[in-house]
Amino acid sequence: ANGNLVPRHLGIPTVTVPMGTMEDIGMPVGLTFAGKAYADTKLLRLAGDFERSGQRRSRPPRTPELPDDVFFARPAADQPGESSPLTLALAAEPRHADDQDEISIMLDVDGEAGTETHAKVHVNGEPVTMQRTGARLTGRAVVPGKEHQRSHSVWRGSYGSIVSAVVRLEDGRAAGAYVVTGGIG
Repeated sequence: ANGNLVPRHLGIPTVTVPMGTMEDIGMPVGLTFAGKAYADTKLLRLAGDFERSGQRRSRPPRTPELPDDVFFARPAADQPGESSPLTLALAAEPRHADDQDEISIMLDVDGEAGTETHAKVHVNGEPVTMQRTGARLTGRAVVPGKEHQRSHSVWRGSYGSIVSAVVRLEDGRAAGAYVVTGGIG
């Protein structure tokens, strides 16, 4: 919804939660909560309470489920709380060539402790095949060059590409990271 665009650019914090879907045309409808500056926690709490008060959120009809968006069942940890935290360092560098941009992706996994790593990396929602060397995974993705030049709005330049990574170790520890590259990032 673009109804929040102007208030947000004016510095008024807002959050919109679903109210349901119109029966006749199938359009989703939302309720926008606005608050005063620096009261974000209260604003999010109010919006969250409203959303939890009913089952108003509907599945988007044109957004398919991603078949690889599910990890295998997680085994029970033998000794929870004794593992070191899992941290990720995600980097992405675009390189412009003709009418395409090639994005080089590097993902460093810290806290691996020799367990098997399950990593899922996506660029703009498209899966990327990663190659593993020790605790580092690398991969490449190609996107149309216009993705990194297209203006988002009159107030902002191009966002570029969103690179996201979710890593889960065999012992159940998980972490995620994202980076925006090729635009205003």
